[in-house]
Amino acid sequence: LFALLLRMSGLKVYLKLDMSGTEAESLTGTWRRLWRPTSWIVQTLFGVPNLVSCEDIDVYRQLKTFPWASRRLQLIPNAMLEEAAPTSSGTNPTRRNIVVIAGRLGAEEKNYEMVLRALALMPPSGLGDWQIHFCGPSTLAFREMVSRLTIERADLKNAIVLRGELDRTTLFATY
Repeated sequence: LFALLLRMSGLKVYLKLDMSGTEAESLTGTWRRLWRPTSWIVQTLFGVPNLVSCEDIDVYRQLKTFPWASRRLQLIPNAMLEEAAPTSSGTNPTRRNIVVIAGRLGAEEKNYEMVLRALALMPPSGLGDWQIHFCGPSTLAFREMVSRLTIERADLKNAIVLRGELDRTTLFATY
């Protein structure tokens, strides 16, 4: 509904679909039951976004079968190619409990501050032995938010790690 209002105001709407093949199958099944040429509501709603993208080729193939997708749906794969990612066979005894967050830290559209706010709400023992590694260039405001949080919550001082910009090899090794 919000997207429809934006379009009526003359603004462009971009819809990024993050879904698995199973989720796409479920969604396309629902759409097939609802889609009728006379169903102006369904046609209007699916006609709202100027651009729709997905990351998965199977999802793309499933969704491309719908009339609304012919001009609007684009396949935009994840920036990390599977061929370039390190693979693991079995368990790695040196592997640590790390969550890696990579991107432009502090960029408004990324909203990594939400992660920091969520960490602030967790009980002191909530992370256990896990660490959150923030990788990428960061704004001064983001670094200050991390600093304030780790001062207020001493238990998070060793749990939040600002790694800065990393080359791909180092970033992949962190995973």
